[in-house]
Amino acid sequence: MPLRLGPAGVPLSCKGRTIVEGMDDITSLGLDAMEIQTVRTVQPKNFDQYWQAGILSWNSDLEMNLHGPYYAELLGTRRERNRTLTKMEASMQAGKIVNARHLVYHVGPYGEYEPGSRGQRASRKRLRRRSRKGQSNLGRQI
Repeated sequence: MPLRLGPAGVPLSCKGRTIVEGMDDITSLGLDAMEIQTVRTVQPKNFDQYWQAGILSWNSDLEMNLHGPYYAELLGTRRERNRTLTKMEASMQAGKIVNARHLVYHVGPYGEYEPGSRGQRASRKRLRRRSRKGQSNLGRQI
């Protein structure tokens, strides 16, 4: 497996702040990977950028990765789990659009929880089912 180097997000040296302009800057810096950050939430207004980035990454040798939202609470209440799963599903869709090779999530308990709860198993099952839709390889190891 080749080693690929690149920044998390649009490089600070980039004049513009869009993903596509960041991709151009990354290529000119001699790097070959980029991680798109969606650490708060996936913004619907950015899907046009994701689409353009997907086309560009498909036509170039730039590897795209996506960092999903922080505070992924899969062990909390039903409301917290559903909110987290909705954000994760939106980031899976964005990852598919940009041809992301990897999706990164930081999951963990952010409050009180009971290990091995039914909610935890149901969350994993829902993510697996959603990641398989459209024969995507994203999220298969959840």
